[in-house]
Amino acid sequence: MKNLLIIGVFSIFIFGAGFCLAINTPSGLTPCEGNDVELSPLLNWEDVSGADHYELYYKRESDKDWTDRYPSISSYQASGLSPSTVYQWYVVSCGDPACLDKAESSLCSFKTKELEPPPNGNGHGNGGGPIEILNPLKCQDLECVINALLNLLFFLAMGLAPILIVYAGFLLLTAAGDAAKINKARQVILWTVIALIVVILAKGLPSIVKGMLGG
Repeated sequence: MKNLLIIGVFSIFIFGAGFCLAINTPSGLTPCEGNDVELSPLLNWEDVSGADHYELYYKRESDKDWTDRYPSISSYQASGLSPSTVYQWYVVSCGDPACLDKAESSLCSFKTKELEPPPNGNGHGNGGGPIEILNPLKCQDLECVINALLNLLFFLAMGLAPILIVYAGFLLLTAAGDAAKINKARQVILWTVIALIVVILAKGLPSIVKGMLGG
């Protein structure tokens, strides 16, 4: 009888000790069943008294493998999550370093928010519409473009030719018999005249060709 009493007391002691050592289950997990969660959310849960550390597991709903983390506090900043994706996660509280005494929380899920569009719609700079490119030549066909470029060259030539001729004259006046300066002045005049002839012919060539073709 005495032995039975000792065994009973010892069993009660062991049972009570085991009951007291059991770690509590994590609760208050957030975010849980939520949408539009940030891509780097702070996962929180209520602190479990006596927990040595926690084991955190999360994954995309469509994946099989879990990502595991081992925070020492009751929160963890997740990172690298995909936008507009449902994630699942849960926490295990460990009462010892080896996590022999542990308790697992219920499963939570959340959906990350979509990526925000660029400031101006699709990034075109005008509310998402196509960019309007201004036509400085105001031309609708190739002929008009060619004529506009030839006119530009003609006016440039007419403006530069007098300057070059004046420069050549200055070289002649200051040459004082220097053959190099005289030769340079002649070359400037020659090439200026040739450039003027080419530009004048180029400007009139489209009209001549068009007239020959009966246009």
